[in-house]
Amino acid sequence: MSGTNGSGTGPGGLIGVDDLEPPKWVDVHRNVAEAGMWQTLRELPTAAALVTRLAWSTAPRLTLLAVVVQLASGCATAFGLFATANVFSELLATGPTPQRVLASLPAIALVVASFSIRGLLDTAVSAVQGALTPRVRYAAQDEINTAIAEVDLMAWEDADFRELARQGGRHGVVAVETSFRGVAEITSSLAALVTAGLLSA
Repeated sequence: MSGTNGSGTGPGGLIGVDDLEPPKWVDVHRNVAEAGMWQTLRELPTAAALVTRLAWSTAPRLTLLAVVVQLASGCATAFGLFATANVFSELLATGPTPQRVLASLPAIALVVASFSIRGLLDTAVSAVQGALTPRVRYAAQDEINTAIAEVDLMAWEDADFRELARQGGRHGVVAVETSFRGVAEITSSLAALVTAGLLSA
């Protein structure tokens, strides 16, 4: 027993594991896992440009419509928050309670209208994304297939390359689809932030 534990592998260790070299395709997963927040933010414009290009190449009108409804949804959210703040300002102002309630009614109506419009726009966003996302996914898959078709046949004899191609094709398409949804949400959030800043200025 002492001879086994003294082989340098530690208790319960596997002999020769330290000499094994991980396959090259593991580097892709390692780079993703080790990416920090700032690196992710630096890569965001590249990812946004990629998914926008794929969307525009497959359906320009749907892409433009998706941008419009996302921006409109963000603006509606900002208007709703601004109207909500006005409601609280009117209700917390000095004066008789009935007078304050009556003064807050226009702001309450604006809140209801803003969030009703936001609900309709969210429905439109879901419909547009539902039509556009499959096209983006198919476009990404086509580009992967085209790139793989141009690879020399000798490369397929490498097990690491076959695994890289398999995982890259599977995870790459999913990543593009997820990035497309993320870019849409970021667009709406930025529109809400800018609009809120303009309204509060």
